[in-house]
Amino acid sequence: MKYRFALALSAMAMAPVAAHAQAAAPAQAAIPAVGATVNGSDGQPIGTVDSATSQAIVINTGTNKVPVPPTSVGKDAKGAWHMEMTKAQLDAAMQQAQAQSQAQTKAALVPGAEVHGTGGALLGTIKSTDAESVTLTTPKGDARLPLSAVGMGPNGLVAGITVDQLNAAIGSSAPAAAPGGSKK
Repeated sequence: MKYRFALALSAMAMAPVAAHAQAAAPAQAAIPAVGATVNGSDGQPIGTVDSATSQAIVINTGTNKVPVPPTSVGKDAKGAWHMEMTKAQLDAAMQQAQAQSQAQTKAALVPGAEVHGTGGALLGTIKSTDAESVTLTTPKGDARLPLSAVGMGPNGLVAGITVDQLNAAIGSSAPAAAPGGSKK
């Protein structure tokens, strides 16, 4: 079972970065196209636009893919895409947000804590954790998820998996039927 949690981490990391990025944000006339270069307050390139929607612009700095609110990116007097931060400041803000998210997640990984899946459905409760995994008690039995698959969401612990996916994984790891049709 290998599940990625990058999307959730990006969403969780966006709030602190967004607050910093908006501090002196230029007015936005439009959303930059994917591949557009975004320059920093020092005139140097921060990175390129990896994706852009009305909710977030993801800037690939070469070190991080940082989601920022569209209001934090605008055109400067020369018509180039611009942010009121430097590359170093944006990378530092992302690293700080990731460290905060990891610390919050680690503190919440306690026996009995509920873990929800994508879509908000309850997957189960934490039975135990170790350096690499989280064991959940579910209605279908215990399930072991990689520690990296669990993180903090807006309403508590979440894993990048649905209940159906978890149940299918539990079912596929059930012991094979022994001769005579019974399970051991």
